[in-house]
Amino acid sequence: MGRALYRSKMFDVEKCVTRIAGRKFSFDLIRSANTVGIVPIADDGSIILEMQYRYVVGKYLYEIPAGHIDKGESPEHAARRELEEETGYRAKHMRVLFRCYPSPGIKTEYATYYVAHGLVKTAAHLDRDEVIATIKVSLATALKMIRKNQIKDNKTIASILFYTSFSTKRRRPLALS
Repeated sequence: MGRALYRSKMFDVEKCVTRIAGRKFSFDLIRSANTVGIVPIADDGSIILEMQYRYVVGKYLYEIPAGHIDKGESPEHAARRELEEETGYRAKHMRVLFRCYPSPGIKTEYATYYVAHGLVKTAAHLDRDEVIATIKVSLATALKMIRKNQIKDNKTIASILFYTSFSTKRRRPLALS
């Protein structure tokens, strides 16, 4: 635990000091909630992507639905909630694709990524600060968008590439614990 520099609803920033192998290190870290991301696969095999306005970079980015896990919420519940809130789809089936630390050099965040199947259209319920439109693209188009650097969001790139590399119908899905 470090010395608090800043606290907010979304994250805390701390100044930390540690000793490793007899050497003293000072570093800053961001304590943030864990997150989820979802690759929503329609019955025809296409992917539902979002075009979300990102204030920090001042532009729309193509992304998979994603969000923070609320306190006391399971990752799967958060994934189901975020999918419906942001895209207006519910998933009949959801399974873990992979888990990772998206930015371990600075953040404590641990992310769980899912693939969702059996999508049923409902209604989106965007947060007040979200500006999101959804599009449906073929898997081949999504891969071309990655290759042409049209998809610039790391969670989206990693999730789609993981899905196409390890979870296609031609291969048995990985069993992740």
